[in-house]
Amino acid sequence: MTEQWDEGLFRRLFQEAALGMALVDVSGRYLLANDHCLRLLGYSQQELRGLTFRELTHRDDLAASERYYQRLLAGRQSFVQVEKRYIKRDGGFVWLLVKNTMLRDRRGDPQYILTFLQDITQQKLAEEALTESEQRYRTIFETAGTAMVIYRQDTTITLANSEFCKLCGCAKEDTEGKRSWTEFIAPNDVERMLGYHRVRRQRPDVTPRSYEAAVIDNSGRPHDVIITVGPIPESNLTVASLLDIAGLKKAEEERALLATAIEQAAEGLMITDNDSVIQYINPAFERMSGFDAAELIGKSIRQLGRDELGMGPPKEMWRVLAKGGAWSGRYANVRKDGRTIEVETTVSPVRAAGGQGVTNYLAQQRDRTKEAQLERQLRQSQKMEAIGTLAGGIAHDFNNILASIIGYAEIALHDYLGPEHQAGRLLGQVIKACGRARDLADQILTFSRQTERQLAPVALEAVVDEALKLLRASLPANIVIERQSDGSGGLVVADSTQLHQVILNLGANAAHAMGPKGGTLGVRLARVELDAEQAARLGGLVAGEHMELCLSDSGTGMDEATIERIFEPYFTTKGPGGGTGLGLALVHGIVTGLGGAVRVESALGQGSRFFVYLPLAQGHAAGQAAEDGPAPRGRERLMLVDDEAPVAAMAAEMLGNLGYDVRAHTDSRQAAQTIAAGQVDFDLLITDQTMPGLSGLDLARLVKALRPETPVLICSGYADFRGGEEESAEAARLCRLLRKPLTRLELARAVRQALDRREA
Repeated sequence: MTEQWDEGLFRRLFQEAALGMALVDVSGRYLLANDHCLRLLGYSQQELRGLTFRELTHRDDLAASERYYQRLLAGRQSFVQVEKRYIKRDGGFVWLLVKNTMLRDRRGDPQYILTFLQDITQQKLAEEALTESEQRYRTIFETAGTAMVIYRQDTTITLANSEFCKLCGCAKEDTEGKRSWTEFIAPNDVERMLGYHRVRRQRPDVTPRSYEAAVIDNSGRPHDVIITVGPIPESNLTVASLLDIAGLKKAEEERALLATAIEQAAEGLMITDNDSVIQYINPAFERMSGFDAAELIGKSIRQLGRDELGMGPPKEMWRVLAKGGAWSGRYANVRKDGRTIEVETTVSPVRAAGGQGVTNYLAQQRDRTKEAQLERQLRQSQKMEAIGTLAGGIAHDFNNILASIIGYAEIALHDYLGPEHQAGRLLGQVIKACGRARDLADQILTFSRQTERQLAPVALEAVVDEALKLLRASLPANIVIERQSDGSGGLVVADSTQLHQVILNLGANAAHAMGPKGGTLGVRLARVELDAEQAARLGGLVAGEHMELCLSDSGTGMDEATIERIFEPYFTTKGPGGGTGLGLALVHGIVTGLGGAVRVESALGQGSRFFVYLPLAQGHAAGQAAEDGPAPRGRERLMLVDDEAPVAAMAAEMLGNLGYDVRAHTDSRQAAQTIAAGQVDFDLLITDQTMPGLSGLDLARLVKALRPETPVLICSGYADFRGGEEESAEAARLCRLLRKPLTRLELARAVRQALDRREA
């Protein structure tokens, strides 16, 4: 009775158990399975009976399952447990925890295998998901591109990725689980980091999430890094990523150097966006424009008016930039204070990475106002030099013409008619007019001088008279010149040419101030005594006697602002084409260079007065003009050479009438041949200087080589000897220089003096 109850109970337990149960023979074939097992596999009792575990086992798990089965048969184990996949009837599979127990008979031989099967599919899927997740995060950890480590609470490194090993020069197998995180930190940063580490989990808001530190690699070399640290929740682990910023620091240093260079650059720099809105200007640009950066940044260049950046760049620049090119050029800008400056500008487009599209424009500006002034001065100097050369040539030819007119008029007057003749008065007027013409030519020649003049005592009153003659010819007839002088005379140490320039420039300036209506130009000359206080007010002059020259006009006058700037180079109140603005600057430069000063008095509507003060020359007296008298005569033999036939004929007749025996030549080369051959005997050579073939100095050299005792007179229509410095010195040694046109008396006296000096 007890056995039957036990067997029934066993059957109930077998059938109703909450886990699969099966009875398998020693060959692995299923004999009996409970309902739970049948549900797990999807088979009926009839379908399952006769199948072996091999047919139901997933092929990937079959080898392991076979090994465990052989262990049971061999008796090495009476119980085995394995996780494996079973193939279900529908072709799917189910993960099962299989526990096998070998049942043996009384002799100990294998009889049956009792199998328990527990469904662990969800658990395995969860494990696979976890494994996949871990693998994914491990892949991310390994391939992040940034050095990363995971370390425990005691700072032992549990994981280190390849970037960390590369940065620190360590191997994974020698690092993970074996080294502390602090071993890689620079000693001066360790305590700070450990402090962060101790409080991070309790008070994460207290410690920084990222900070800069230095790590030391295996070779001892430091690396600047930014460390970002975060605790891993529900663990005692912490993850740290390390960004090597050595390259960033170098780039930052280069950027700082570039920024410093830009800030300290002598040239103005401006950066705009591609819509021409100003984003940056450097201090040099601020100094150049007179604006602060805050006044310009955020404004478009296209919208700025004359009050802000002046006239601005030309339209050509915008056309070039619109095509993507760079532009260079010059233009005028008006500063904030109203002053115009000339700038040299280069504007270049700044393109995005890869050269696609313009993102900004860089403008580089250089103030070339001073250079432009120097260039204008050079052009003006070259122009004046050219005008001077032209004027000198005209005056030279004019003097040759005057020489013939004066000479023949004087021959007619003195040698044929006599002063008492009825025509004598008329010829006297001709000679007088020619004298005025000669004075005019002298002024032109003075203007045309191109060599640096030596300072010497000059009679200022005589220079003023000469300059006024030339000025009168250039002024309109409705301007009256009123000249006054105290008659004291006086010499100043100066260059007469420069003094002419002073008077002419002041006179021209006065004429412009009076305009088309004309007026009165007053010229007053006086000797004045300046005390120490007066001399100091005039700019540091030396107290004592000075010559004061005052030029006044009845023009419009000037306000104080204009008076303050009139001596600045290129400052002018004249309109376009009215002047260069160099005249008064030239006046100021000449006068101060001579140790003098210039003072201005003016008011609007009341005209202007310019006072020029020059120190009186000490120890010099003004020369006396030569007295008139009869022309000296002689009977000596003269050789006359001049390529201008009328001048040669006139001089030959004039000297012949004075008793001399004159042989005239118009070809200097033929004259030289005659002299060299000794075909003619003569006591004096009179020659023009500027002639084709041979010059007057060439003839003088020949005569002095063959006849050292024979004097030579060289005449020139220019103001001075136009050879070089050495030739001028040689000419002064060999002969006497005379300037055309010569009057009958001047020529006669020069000839007589030369002959008498030879005889002496």
